[in-house]
Amino acid sequence: MGQFVRGKYDSTPTEDQLRRTQKDWEDIAREPVQVEYLKGAIIGLCSELGALRLEHKYKSPKAHAGYSQNLGSWYFELELKY
Repeated sequence: MGQFVRGKYDSTPTEDQLRRTQKDWEDIAREPVQVEYLKGAIIGLCSELGALRLEHKYKSPKAHAGYSQNLGSWYFELELKY
């Protein structure tokens, strides 16, 4: 969850929130997931199967899995925009 800052809602997750997200996503994906926050979304780098498990769990237009040619890895992305 974000924090209220000067009357505006800030959706940037804290380090604790990212650690909890990583643990939750690793439980869902059943494998290690590298979690990062980037431009309004939480990104999880993992295998194709792990990314598809996460996408299936969230079933939302704000959640999707894909393959990054630049990183040479599958990822799962969850947008935090409200």
